[in-house]
Amino acid sequence: MSSRLFLLFLAVVVYFAYQSWFSSDDEAPSAGTEGSTASPGDVPIETIEVEGEEIAEPEGEPAEPRKLTLNMGESIEAERASVANPAAALMQERTAARQRGDEDQVRRLNERIRKEFPDTDAARWLQFEEGREALRRYRGLGKTTEGLQAAQEARLLLTPALFIRNVSARERGELRRSLKELAQAVLFSSRHVEGADFRYVPRRGDTLEKLCRRTFRSRGAHVAPGLVASVNRMRSPRDLRAGESIKVPLGKTHIVVQKHEFRLYLLVGGAYVADFTVGLGRDDLTPEHEFVIDNKMRNPDWFPRPGEKIPFGDPRNILGTRWLGFKNGSDYRGFGIHGTQDPASTGRNSSSGCVRMRQADVELVFDWTPHGTRVSIRR
Repeated sequence: MSSRLFLLFLAVVVYFAYQSWFSSDDEAPSAGTEGSTASPGDVPIETIEVEGEEIAEPEGEPAEPRKLTLNMGESIEAERASVANPAAALMQERTAARQRGDEDQVRRLNERIRKEFPDTDAARWLQFEEGREALRRYRGLGKTTEGLQAAQEARLLLTPALFIRNVSARERGELRRSLKELAQAVLFSSRHVEGADFRYVPRRGDTLEKLCRRTFRSRGAHVAPGLVASVNRMRSPRDLRAGESIKVPLGKTHIVVQKHEFRLYLLVGGAYVADFTVGLGRDDLTPEHEFVIDNKMRNPDWFPRPGEKIPFGDPRNILGTRWLGFKNGSDYRGFGIHGTQDPASTGRNSSSGCVRMRQADVELVFDWTPHGTRVSIRR
């Protein structure tokens, strides 16, 4: 019996010695598993520089570039990706071509992605790359005529990156800060930038209300009097003076609400203007839908149920100082953007389905947003 126990003990010792000899604790995880340093869906990103902050990357490629994952899947095989997401497969080919140094192939793939898949995260990523180059040119040229043209180009190219899925909160924050800088340089400065605005000399009897309703719209500016006043540093739209040239932003006003980050973006002409934290519906009651602002009210009364009115100023009135109501449709009725008496209720799911904003924020959006503005609420 003792010899059998000895042999069994010896076998166990030999087995564990064999395992420790041929196994390694330093074995790298395979691609696509937890802890992997790369996956087929990853593409490199350089952080955007922001003046005065320690987030700028030096010239050239950083030693360990961070990753921006487009919606490609973290462990999907290239063959499966080509069926499920052809734009992602082209991006993978593009990454491989860049690693080989085949810039001609990179350009060909860029053209295919833009032409065949214009409304995808892959196309937005290409815009983002071009926008970074325009931002660098602006930083190098400064507020010269050429520099401001580069700044406007960067605004247009970088804004769509705000809506790329799977962008980290830090990266999106850096992008917002750079876009704020560009908006200050292009939109909220006294300088004229070709393609971003036009000059108009008011005549006697002109008001910003009338000009925005007809004259400016005929020239491609679908903007509110309050925004024109802010751009021209007026205290109010009533400060318009005959004979004094003003700057008018070009393009249509558009609001985008990103539910996953509790944020409202205000765009004009497809370019970033400002962003704000919002509160949204409890139990996911805020619908993902395309709306149009149909009515605007200062100091609104609240009608929680048919026949019941809670006047402005009543502590039970939840609408705050402003209401921007969406046009009712067959699927959704009674939704809109409004203020709140409880600032802490923003940044979380707190409303009955409407978009809730802090008082100062909603008053600014109210002033900067014309009737008929499109509102896109997205996941």
